[in-house]
Amino acid sequence: MQAASGLGFLGGMLSGLLDRECDDARAQRGALFAFSIRVVSAGLAFGSQILLARWMGILEFGIITYCIVLMSVLSVLTSFGLPWASVRFLSEYGARGEWDKFRGFLTSARIAAVWAGTVCCLVAVTVVSLLDGRISDDLAGPLILVLACLPLQSLNEMQEGAGKSQGWIGLALVPAFVLRPLIMIVLIGAAKLAGWETNAITAALALLASLFMITVGQYVMQVRRFAGKVPAGPKSYEPRTWVSVAFALFFLEGFSMLLLHSDVLVLKLFVPADQISLYYAAVRTISLTSFVYFAIASAFGPRFSASCATNDRDGLLALYRKACVLTFWPSLITAAIVLALGKPLLWLFGPEFVVGYPLMFVIAVGLMVRAAIGPMQVMLSMCGCQKQCAIILLAVLVFNVCLNAVLIPVYGLMGTAIATMGSMMLESGLLAWVARRRFGFPLWALLPVRAAS
Repeated sequence: MQAASGLGFLGGMLSGLLDRECDDARAQRGALFAFSIRVVSAGLAFGSQILLARWMGILEFGIITYCIVLMSVLSVLTSFGLPWASVRFLSEYGARGEWDKFRGFLTSARIAAVWAGTVCCLVAVTVVSLLDGRISDDLAGPLILVLACLPLQSLNEMQEGAGKSQGWIGLALVPAFVLRPLIMIVLIGAAKLAGWETNAITAALALLASLFMITVGQYVMQVRRFAGKVPAGPKSYEPRTWVSVAFALFFLEGFSMLLLHSDVLVLKLFVPADQISLYYAAVRTISLTSFVYFAIASAFGPRFSASCATNDRDGLLALYRKACVLTFWPSLITAAIVLALGKPLLWLFGPEFVVGYPLMFVIAVGLMVRAAIGPMQVMLSMCGCQKQCAIILLAVLVFNVCLNAVLIPVYGLMGTAIATMGSMMLESGLLAWVARRRFGFPLWALLPVRAAS
């Protein structure tokens, strides 16, 4: 009964996509566009990972996977919370017509992203150099090259947030999620045809080149788009407010990224690179489900911020319910399809990867629990609850690392999958509890929403 009503509501909402003037329809079209980009991105990323695994072999693939995961975690330090701070402040200032603050924040965020990325890059490369002898030669070279990407990655993530704030979903997401993997695999393929060895060094060089191209191109296009939208004028600055919010979002993003990749990072302490490859392939395959969540969060994040900025409590509650419905049911359908095709998909990486198929079912449970509460973390962070979210993610991160350390020695890769599932369930429960206390939301997000008294 509940499933039927949820799907019926979903169908009614999707029929509103034809309404060009309705704010809900625009948000839903943005979510559909982001969803489409993520579908293409997932296909490209999945295909490129299959090719890399085939071209490089399981050991070299495990090395570059670890390097990229480490860079992704460090990039949160370089971004300093600017991606979601950009969504929040640029959305608020645009809604209020405060263009002087808009211009000031945009300029400051760009400069801060580049400088923070550069400093973090230099520190990280210095640490790797000082650890010479403790890090294998096979890992040290690719790691230094991947760490050199940090300034570009930081600016790219900040520009992604700025694009989301204006509803420019294509300009925000296409460069990183479509063009980068496409350019990277083309470059590696060209190197293979030229007779170069397709190892982790080659992949790291291709990553650096592709990131440079998409970041510079995105910057040029955004400058032109902002010039046509934002009126010329002076800039004003609120550094204390910006730093305060960005600092909280920094911890929120940092804990979120660490939680997302803690399984791979902890696995490195217990298992060799080939086992990391097996686990990573299984996780990446079932994580195709997550692009639904990502698409809804990208499209609805600015609207959460605008509703909160104008104190539209009823609108926020209604908006949240729509986001939950649009997140859960497509995620459930996608997960069922991916699990049904799990073994053939894993076989594409190589016959040895099929042994990771049972891991997908365990992780899928956690993904469905997270989908059931919709983009709760994004909504709370856009409405001033970023500190509570950061505390929750820190607690879940500690729980995840401890559970991994206990389960991996006993159950191996399955222990990591169980720890990941348990962490997602704990995170979802705590976020739902905060939303109930703060806004009166029901603990089960798909039930009808009633405003708090």
